[in-house]
Amino acid sequence: MKDWQTRTPAELVAHIEGRRDVVFGETLPLLDRLVAEALAAGGAEETLEGIRLLLRLLKVTLEHHLLSEEVGLFPIVRGLGAARSPQAPEARKARYLVRHLKYEHDLLLAALARLGEAASDYALPPDAPQPLRALYDLLRALDADIREHIQLENELLFRGILAGAELLDPQQEEARTWSPN
Repeated sequence: MKDWQTRTPAELVAHIEGRRDVVFGETLPLLDRLVAEALAAGGAEETLEGIRLLLRLLKVTLEHHLLSEEVGLFPIVRGLGAARSPQAPEARKARYLVRHLKYEHDLLLAALARLGEAASDYALPPDAPQPLRALYDLLRALDADIREHIQLENELLFRGILAGAELLDPQQEEARTWSPN
């Protein structure tokens, strides 16, 4: 992960939005195809159908979460520098959204745990066919990507929003550095 502690909230938001486009535009469609290929190669049908179902659940959960960010929190974060007081309506709304999004992060982590469990923590026998290897490699990458998303938001972006004052003073925005501690 890059050193995001010196980045502005707007830079974090831009990165998160860019990763969203990769996950939905590339990763999730490719995972669907790889599950089908692994099934066609004679993979364990029950395991692969379970993975397919959990990927659908994860996708729906992610869609809702990312929509909440895109239309709720991120526009506020971009405009928070203009807020003059921690009591500004935008700041209160942002803090409410953060609490909601942190709850959704817990749901995403639970879905990832179930997916990892269904895929035997992505452990493969040495003789696993290539489609299954490709599927598990991409599942591991998706898991890491979502965990990084959650970490960036919880430890940097959300922490700053919940702290309030440093994000609400536009003069401090320039000099401020993020600290997860």
